[in-house]
Amino acid sequence: MKVREGFYVKPGNTLLSIGQLDQVWVEAEVFERDAALIKKGLPVSMTLDYLPGEDWAGVVDYVYPTLNSKTRTLRVRLKFDNTDYQLKPNMFAQVSIHANQADSTILVPKEAVIRTGKQDRVVLALGDGQFKSIEVTIGRVDIDSIEILDGLNEDDVVVTSAQFLIDSESSKSSDFKRMTHDEVPNSVWMQGDVNSVMAGHRMVNISHGPAEAWDWPEMVMDFTVAEKVDIDSLKSGQSLHFEVSKTEDGGYEITGIHIMSEPEVSSATVSGLINAIDIDTRILNISRGPIEKWDRPAATMDFIVADNIEMVDFNVGDNVTFTFEVRDDLVITDISLESDEQHGKENKAAVDHSNH
Repeated sequence: MKVREGFYVKPGNTLLSIGQLDQVWVEAEVFERDAALIKKGLPVSMTLDYLPGEDWAGVVDYVYPTLNSKTRTLRVRLKFDNTDYQLKPNMFAQVSIHANQADSTILVPKEAVIRTGKQDRVVLALGDGQFKSIEVTIGRVDIDSIEILDGLNEDDVVVTSAQFLIDSESSKSSDFKRMTHDEVPNSVWMQGDVNSVMAGHRMVNISHGPAEAWDWPEMVMDFTVAEKVDIDSLKSGQSLHFEVSKTEDGGYEITGIHIMSEPEVSSATVSGLINAIDIDTRILNISRGPIEKWDRPAATMDFIVADNIEMVDFNVGDNVTFTFEVRDDLVITDISLESDEQHGKENKAAVDHSNH
């Protein structure tokens, strides 16, 4: 249900969603470099943090025809049987699409490839302390390895223990100017926008910019949030500068945040009459006046009361002036009693303060 008693709705508003859950769809995003491998009907395996130790088998049901222009990822729809109804809408999952592999291919460790932006190179170990830089054509890239399509033979030995800095002349002649060691960092700082926060799972969904140190493009990802980070400070719509660190199990978690900007919040101030009070759920039912700036008529509605407000100061029948914000719920952030002079003993009509 997306409405509650007292809500004002218009034609076209979604009031509720009904769906059959014998089979469920899972939507995933695939990097552009892997898009050519994804075909309808490929087998898929899935795990969930919600049910550790269990695996689900499904298939690729549909491959969307276009890439996301911002994240450069391909959206795919996966289908899973759900006869026991353990899979619920809006869950987060980890999926693996089992693409058809080539019969034979050459793979090298990711750190062995020098990616200059104009070309990709590896360093051959020729023996007797001799090295040679050669240009290669790369294919698929995963977390640990890069596929070499052209430029290497099966028996070639490549250098992986150092990163070689090559000047423009040595790029042509395949000689070296100098060598330095530069390990891939275990953590990086990125900028992004918070899409949603799953506080109960200590997870957050963020649209983030590229992380060059990890060769990550712009994309949308779910991150776990480290215990030392205050997840309650994260809200949808925030812009962040945040640190992501690698975990021992190969995952990624947010280990530091700088909130750069807060989301804009719609709010209004209006008068009304308290009809009911539920202290346990911190809900007030109020008959409020119209809100002209939103073109909303007078209505009787439930409001959540912010934690910093003492509800015991109010009683059923009180006339109040209050400010509320439109969040996931309607949240009263400020409220005060109206005096008899303000309200009038005979006049119980609510007054609109929304333009104040």
